[in-house]
Formats: sequence, C-alpha cells, structure tokens
Amino acid sequence: MPEQDNRPPLPPPPSMPTARVRPEPRLSGFEIRDGLASDAIRVVFQPQVFSQGGGVRGAEAFLRWQDASGVTLPPSAVMEAVEKDRLWPSVTKAIMARTLKKLRSWLQKDLPVCIGIKLPGPVLIAPAVVDAIAEQVLQSSVKPSHIVFHIESLPADLSLIPAQQTTLGKLHDSGFRLSALCPLLMTDFTLSRLGYSLFDEFRIDFRLAHPSTRGDRLSHSTERFVAGVRKANKLSIVQNLETRADYDIAVNTGVDLLQGYFISKPLTAAEFEDWQDRPSWQP
Repeated sequence: MPEQDNRPPLPPPPSMPTARVRPEPRLSGFEIRDGLASDAIRVVFQPQVFSQGGGVRGAEAFLRWQDASGVTLPPSAVMEAVEKDRLWPSVTKAIMARTLKKLRSWLQKDLPVCIGIKLPGPVLIAPAVVDAIAEQVLQSSVKPSHIVFHIESLPADLSLIPAQQTTLGKLHDSGFRLSALCPLLMTDFTLSRLGYSLFDEFRIDFRLAHPSTRGDRLSHSTERFVAGVRKANKLSIVQNLETRADYDIAVNTGVDLLQGYFISKPLTAAEFEDWQDRPSWQP
C-alpha cells in the first residue's frame, strides 16, 4: 500500500484583490451654480479636417468641468443636474464665452478656423437666450460665419418645433452656420429634402453604427448620405471616426469633413494651436 500522506493540507491560494471602481462623480445643481460663478467651465477642441488634403477646417468645442481641487471632470459629471435644474442657458453662455476668447485669438493670428458649438434643445426654444448668445458674438468681434452651431435633435415636445425653427431661422439670417445630426439610414424622401432646409452641413455619427452594419452596409448608407448632401449643395461630415476602416469608408464615399479619435482626441486650446501648425493631417 502506498504510504499515507499525513502532511497538513496546503492553504488555499490568496484571493485576487478586487479592483475598486471609483464611482463617476455627479455634481448637484448647487455645485454647478457655484462653479459657474467661479469660472469652472473649461473647453477642449477636437480637430476637424478636410478628407481631401487633410487641411484643418476647425474644431468642435466640448465641455469640461474643473472642480475646486483643480481636477478636470467629463461632461457626464454635470449633465444630469444641468438637465434637471434647467441650467443649459447659463452653461451654454459660459462655453460660448471661453470659445469666443480662443477663437478671436486664433483669428488674430490668421488661423482661418471655424468652431462648432452644440446648441441644446432647451436653448433653441428660448429666443432671449439665443439673442444673448448672438450679442456675445457681436461683442467679441468674431464674425458669425466662423461659428457652426450643432443641432442634435428635435424637441421632445413636438409642439415646440415651430419655436425652434424660428430660432434657427434667426441664427441663419444672422450669418451663423448650422449643422444637423442625421440618422445613418435615411429615406430617399428625406435625402431629397435636404436642399430645402436652413442647415449648411449635415453630419452622421459612425459610433451609432451597429457592429453588424459595419463594412459594406455602412459604406452603402454613407454613400447615399453623401450623394444626397452633395445634391443639396451642402457639406457632409462624419463624426466619431475611430478606426482606419472608418476612415477608408468616409474617404472612399466622398465625405467632405472628418472628425474623431482616428484624427485626434479633443485637445486643449494650446495643443490645438500647435496641431494647426502642421501642413496637413495624414493617416
């Protein structure tokens, strides 16, 4: 018989420490109001380039928040309270103020850039707020043609659509450029109506494409989108372009302007100014 092993059993292996996931910060409406008073708004700029030649057209301005300790927080830290407490007008004015200051500086250095700024739905149905924003631009000495207002969606309350359209008409007549986010899949009728809208450019978001639609299906829908926009004599843009495959689809289908992490991450104002010094962007 084999000799019996009377040694004590080995202790169990130590358990792996569980990684602690820090909860994402969420600011209250009070904290946001306090931060607005103390200039907590920060802005970063994601470059936008022409698909042909890679020249810089400008950038889109994105919100960041700097807390009292100097830590920079993402937009998600403030969005919930901003929506709940209806603080979009104040936040948008603060974003505009920071963006206009940088844009004026770049234009004075003969950097011919256009900056895109999101106008949320609650702002578009408040004529007094839009008038105040237009006055901000007038006081900054920046020409409205250097600003592209990004419109993301229609108001949830469809009865407010006429008010939104009136506001957009005023902005368009004042010389601001308007950019609309479109669905990836558009009907022939919708594509045929693009030329009748107030918008100067139309965007599609590749991040919204389901993995199953990548490849030929995404290429086909992008090609239809570009053809409709070109027929309307407008500019076509792809945003959230993240891979070489995305880039190839956009360029091969004739998209005019490209934006996304494949081109560049959002940059500080100083980084964006350095980024513009290069002759052109190349993949």
